[in-house]
Amino acid sequence: RVDLDGRTVGEVTVPATAGIVGYLGGRVVLQQFGRIWLLGLDSVITPYATGLAVAIDGSWILWIGCDDRAACTYRLGTAATPDVSRTTLSVSYLYAYGGEGGLGGSPMLAPDGATVVAPVINDRFDGRMRIVDLATGSTLDLAGPGRWFAWTPDGDWLVEITLGGELVATNVRTGRRMTIAYPGLLDLRGNQYVLAIG
Repeated sequence: RVDLDGRTVGEVTVPATAGIVGYLGGRVVLQQFGRIWLLGLDSVITPYATGLAVAIDGSWILWIGCDDRAACTYRLGTAATPDVSRTTLSVSYLYAYGGEGGLGGSPMLAPDGATVVAPVINDRFDGRMRIVDLATGSTLDLAGPGRWFAWTPDGDWLVEITLGGELVATNVRTGRRMTIAYPGLLDLRGNQYVLAIG
């Protein structure tokens, strides 16, 4: 962990076979052999759940868990409780794999844990990134195709940079969409952007 001045605030040792997949409630989330672990700055690794981490916001984690009959469901958890709620979505509905949020192709959970932006595999079979309501399974198309995304802190708006260089905000509750920056303002050729909203 490094502060904004570049000073090291804390260090932990991660097992070579574990992958870092996010940050949850002040701890690092590790994925290792179908297990999810939480790692604190005190270097203590705590078992969290058996499954696959799909998307993580600082407060919420969306993961896939299976029961002893191999029935698998999306589950929503917090740092304290792995299984706060389950969705009715089929596990084949999202192209679900862990990764850094905000980049095209990686699911990105909203700060309120209610929605996720992810590639959707549904009756259209196009795998496009869409906003998905985890309670109902309803989807909302993006303005895109976009590659960079950020949620407002309340989870009401998703902002995306489209491949055409537009900065577009979509209200996930109403579907209202507005363009914040116009085409040509952003030069995306060969550049990487970090999009953050405070």
